[in-house]
Amino acid sequence: MIKFRRQFAGSYFAYDETRQYAVYGGSGCWVLKITELVEVAGAKTAIGEDVLYRERFDTKALAVAVANAYHELGDDYSGYQGRLRQAYLNVYEARSNAINAELDAQRKLHATEAALQWALEG
Repeated sequence: MIKFRRQFAGSYFAYDETRQYAVYGGSGCWVLKITELVEVAGAKTAIGEDVLYRERFDTKALAVAVANAYHELGDDYSGYQGRLRQAYLNVYEARSNAINAELDAQRKLHATEAALQWALEG
């Protein structure tokens, strides 16, 4: 997992060995930008490098989740396009599982409340 740090108002950055991950807010959305790092005069920089990926998200949390999923897939994953698709799938599957778990918990709570109500009335 990569850790995002606030650089300036509304902008967060994280780094691994080969990439810079930037998440910043603007125009009612959050943007994730992934850029390759290159070494210039002994220092790694992303300035002037090609952006591998730029996408808009509704929330900062979703942008950070996709960045972390992309990072966790590792460089062994074939091609960054396939890696991005898999990162999306991983994030949306995790969100779907969390939503389903919440719905199941609500159903169980409702069933317990109904049983308790029935026992009190009966």
